[in-house]
Amino acid sequence: MKNTRIFRLCLAAALCVGLSPSGADAQAPPPLITAAIPDAGSANLTIGGAGFRQGFPVVYLGNMELPVRWATESTVDTWLPELQPGTYRLIARWPDGSQADFYLTLGAVGPAGPAGAPGPKGDRGLPGFGDGEGVGAYFATADTTTTTTTTTPFGTTSYGTNTLNSLTTGKHNTAFGQGNSNGVTTGNQNTGVGWQTLTGVTTGRGNTAVGAVAMQRIGDNSTR
Repeated sequence: MKNTRIFRLCLAAALCVGLSPSGADAQAPPPLITAAIPDAGSANLTIGGAGFRQGFPVVYLGNMELPVRWATESTVDTWLPELQPGTYRLIARWPDGSQADFYLTLGAVGPAGPAGAPGPKGDRGLPGFGDGEGVGAYFATADTTTTTTTTTPFGTTSYGTNTLNSLTTGKHNTAFGQGNSNGVTTGNQNTGVGWQTLTGVTTGRGNTAVGAVAMQRIGDNSTR
């Protein structure tokens, strides 16, 4: 009699364990569709998300059932027919009864999204030109590029060996090339590009020379 009672208690406990849902099934989150990407060229609709169940779901777009090509735990691929532009309700229902919904817009452009975060700050640019008499826009890229003043005249741009190395108070002079404009002292607004250009100019202004030894002998005549 005692053994029979114990047997019945064990049988009841086993039935309760067998009928109760497992912890994994009870805690499984519902499936979620996060994206639906149509491809009209291949008549394909790719549905992406998380928590998709095993097996092929039944997929509806509006009132139309879409044949499923393949399915994984995060992706479902279906055939996509040609439809009129509009917003359609997308439903995926798996064999275990779970379901996920999504709204898909076809043939229309939605409103612009919010502005993104500002990009990183760029590098500081070269000093600009102004009306002051201080140092301005001096650019030197050679170990012997110098001027005879302790303060570089305003608006001086120099690139190359021995360029503008006699400059005293001349302003807005630009020289590119070895020995370029190395005779200019107080001349203003002279531009030389090339080897030993404008070497005869000291106080002249408004001269522009391009090419090796260009305008080397013009002296201080202005605006050539």
